[in-house]
Amino acid sequence: MPSPINQSRPGISPLFTSHEAATYLRLAPQTLAHYRVRGIGPNYIRYSGMRGRIAYRQIDLDTWINSRLRVSTAAETAKS
Repeated sequence: MPSPINQSRPGISPLFTSHEAATYLRLAPQTLAHYRVRGIGPNYIRYSGMRGRIAYRQIDLDTWINSRLRVSTAAETAKS
């Protein structure tokens, strides 16, 4: 598992780079970038401007994972 950028700062959710976040989520980095562009991925932080560095808080990654939990595939079919 990746080591977050600021793992030793108590009370602050650890930050992950885009590559670390993709590894944490078991996604390809390109998939995570695609989700970010489409607005369907986890919340993220962009530092300074359009081409700024991207970071993800661990709490946001965990929240996104939890929001994707499903009880059965039948529940997904019923929503369509």
